[in-house]
Amino acid sequence: MGQWEKRTEAVKWESGRFSLPFTLFNKYSGVSLRNLKGIIKNRVSGVLKRIKRGEKGLSFEKQRLYSHKLSSSVNRGPPQKRFSEYSKEFNSFLKNNGFSNNIRFSKLFFILFILLFLSSLLLLLPACKNPPSPNNNFSPPHSGGPVTVCVRDTFDGGSLSNIPITFDGTSAHFEGKTDGSGCFTFEINSPVSGTLKINFSNSEASKNHDYIPSVYEGIAFSGDNNINIDIVKKQDLNPKGYSWRDLLNAYRGGFSPGINQVWVKQPEKWVVYDPHHVLKGYSDPKHNEVFNNIMEGFKAIEEYTNGFIRAPPRDKVEIKYETKKWVDNGIFFEITDGRAYEADDANSNDELIRSGAGCMYDNPAYMIGELCASVQGGDNESAIITVFDGGHELNEVDRIWGRFNYKKREPGSRMVLDGEYGHLYEIRKIK
Repeated sequence: MGQWEKRTEAVKWESGRFSLPFTLFNKYSGVSLRNLKGIIKNRVSGVLKRIKRGEKGLSFEKQRLYSHKLSSSVNRGPPQKRFSEYSKEFNSFLKNNGFSNNIRFSKLFFILFILLFLSSLLLLLPACKNPPSPNNNFSPPHSGGPVTVCVRDTFDGGSLSNIPITFDGTSAHFEGKTDGSGCFTFEINSPVSGTLKINFSNSEASKNHDYIPSVYEGIAFSGDNNINIDIVKKQDLNPKGYSWRDLLNAYRGGFSPGINQVWVKQPEKWVVYDPHHVLKGYSDPKHNEVFNNIMEGFKAIEEYTNGFIRAPPRDKVEIKYETKKWVDNGIFFEITDGRAYEADDANSNDELIRSGAGCMYDNPAYMIGELCASVQGGDNESAIITVFDGGHELNEVDRIWGRFNYKKREPGSRMVLDGEYGHLYEIRKIK
């Protein structure tokens, strides 16, 4: 219980529990707000002083008994009896100080009210003109409209005309061919999803046999969509006329046939594992013929990825004299006792997060081949002549596929040789 409640009598309110300032305001509404604030302040101060003087002189025992008597019946608010007495004094105070002319002060109060109302209205006008939005970038979803698909060449970027396009949606089917600008447009009445096929045969035109077809599964259109797609020429990927199966084994092989698995960021660590302590036999472990060959392998990675992965400086390579361990966000090379291998690990988005290779220290060609194979989700056990098959330098096909995998195709895109469509095609992902 508060001090006010301990030191007052029970108060009986006429219409609910109102605070003193609002009661006085309702009673003396004809008084200006500025004068009323001063009156209320002086009035309340006088009430408290009189209560204090009335209780002054009571013994401690009487004060205790008096407080105990009040504690069970008091309500929050000013004492009713003394409030009535002081109300008469308050009325007298108003009269003596020139506040009896209620009509004049009512007019002043009305004018003040009008001014406050107009000020509030002026403040609200900007908000009414530009109502707040929970998200200024929000735009309602499209309910239909044109969908434009433009087709380009993967390597030279040129527009491709007369390329057949087919869209098989859940509730719609469209087909046609690209015009002179390389684009085809169709109208949808509502959002649709389905399969978009590029350079597949349809009733509009036969496919262009020079280019590998592409298919986008589970694509969605809502209207006003502009899709840019590139397809690759067969001759550009296979200038030597190799078997497509051998090409895919070399550059898209391994444990995930046909899938493009690549690094999407610069590796953070480069580690050389030397469990047989070969490098300890040199006065400077990082400046000798063995370490030089390993550095050549790291530089071959930079060349193969078309500069996407940058070879590390020699002093940034770490040497560990132990059996290899997987290093997150790192590339490693292990000096083995004869076994050669390449390895990589990708996440659910087909992005490489670890990769490495190993072989004997006296075979630089294997070092280069295994390390390059470890950063492209492929395999060097191929029947074609590439760097992965014992060559000391990257050849034309190596560079083409390195650029294709790292610069022209997104992680997770897949090349299919024997699929449901019965011919070589790509399964693509929208970036």
